[in-house]
Amino acid sequence: QIVDTIFSLLGADDQQAAELLVAEPEDSSGKRWILHIEDDEELSLGLKMRLEAYGVEVVRAFNGMAGYRTAFRYPAEAIILDMELPNGNGDYVLRRLKENPVTRNIPVIILTGRKDRNLERMMYNLGAAAFFNKPMEFGRLLTELRKYCPLDATAAV
Repeated sequence: QIVDTIFSLLGADDQQAAELLVAEPEDSSGKRWILHIEDDEELSLGLKMRLEAYGVEVVRAFNGMAGYRTAFRYPAEAIILDMELPNGNGDYVLRRLKENPVTRNIPVIILTGRKDRNLERMMYNLGAAAFFNKPMEFGRLLTELRKYCPLDATAAV
């Protein structure tokens, strides 16, 4: 209820919140999961399908506010965050995640189409664990995710 009150004060009412939140993680006795904050639904679905083959549930949010709210309410093993998002760009979301004691220690992996060394430096300075440009080699993302979340080694890349 406290979270809902905070978001109401920030201007996100219950109807908006319902529209922003795509899904909540399943309560499946300790199953690992990550949060993917990405406005490209096809890319997000493709990544979800590939990662779930490795035994990790993927919860998706399609804008910045939905992603932050999900991360705050249900801290994930890791977050994959896009930069160009409606309702809160990636740098804003990353700042808020790292300022909050509930989400501060969640590793955030930036996955963006913007090829900008200054942006990359800024994201690392804000606390990003890794920075990848789209399109990226899926194996590199797996290598990074394995640092934070056990993945099924028997799945094929």
